[in-house]
Amino acid sequence: MPSNGVVSALSSLEKLSIVDLTHTLIEGIPHFPTHTSYRHVPCVNPLDPALMFSLELHEHTGTHLDAPMHYLKEISNLDITKHSVSAIQIKNMFGICKVLNIKPDQDNLISKDSVMAWEVSNQTSIAYYDFLFFYFGWEHKWSADESNIEFTKNWPGLSRDCCEYILKKNPKIKGVGTDCLGLDSWNSSDIPAHDLFLQKNILIYENLNNLSKLVDVDQFLFIAFPLKIFKGSGSPIRAIAFIDKKGNDD
Repeated sequence: MPSNGVVSALSSLEKLSIVDLTHTLIEGIPHFPTHTSYRHVPCVNPLDPALMFSLELHEHTGTHLDAPMHYLKEISNLDITKHSVSAIQIKNMFGICKVLNIKPDQDNLISKDSVMAWEVSNQTSIAYYDFLFFYFGWEHKWSADESNIEFTKNWPGLSRDCCEYILKKNPKIKGVGTDCLGLDSWNSSDIPAHDLFLQKNILIYENLNNLSKLVDVDQFLFIAFPLKIFKGSGSPIRAIAFIDKKGNDD
């Protein structure tokens, strides 16, 4: 018989609605120009009657996370037991999350000042959350055909002073994410988000989906698990949001 603690936890989750934050993996989805494309190939063997496929995918395919080793200033500091996907602690894979809907400035960036203004306008602080996700509407550009070229260019990102402010205001933050191809803007030369967050073992989440459903939600429980890849610089994830039910939602 399940323990009271397990039953209580399950009962609590059943009172929440689920939002899937993950894009479906299908051939033709957009990918970073230097990354290999996703392939789902039939795996046929006359000695095996089962239907199965072989996956050919980049570590940063689809909705995914970046592990610390994805970008280290000094490669000599690389420690597989600390910086690989397989080293990420389970407790850092879930927590309280907030989606920020902030319009980028003329340089296509989110600045420190714009985040501070968002805090004042929303009467809250980014220090309260384990995860911060930035919604730019890029999820609506995602597709598995030629139109996805719009997804792979001109996306916005975070400025260096924005990243520094997040770290100063919330040094215990677990992860920062976006619905775009990268957390740094498409033409960024110094990639401040990857530079600053990954150096601090803060995970980066990219290509998130359905953030538009969460921009008006005060906070939600975020859970996402990567594949446990030894020496992995990143991994596709199944990302889920649990939110309070509204009305008669099932």
